[in-house]
Amino acid sequence: MARCPLVHLNNKAGGAGQTGSAEKGKRMATNPIGKDTKTIGINMALKMANELDRRASSMNISTSKYCKIILQQWIDSGRKLTLSE
Repeated sequence: MARCPLVHLNNKAGGAGQTGSAEKGKRMATNPIGKDTKTIGINMALKMANELDRRASSMNISTSKYCKIILQQWIDSGRKLTLSE
């Protein structure tokens, strides 16, 4: 499976993008986007990740930006997602 360029999540103490705090055992992630944001990770099939890359590239935007746009459009639509196995 490929990792979507949309996001990267590292919950391990001392991992990339994290800095230590004064309290022992507590870590605080730094976020370059700013306050009120959260970084998430998504693993997906390589075929889907490549399609997202292709579509984003055709619009001359990053895959991350493309993913945020399509997710926001879906959320704004109010449509429910039906999951099936």
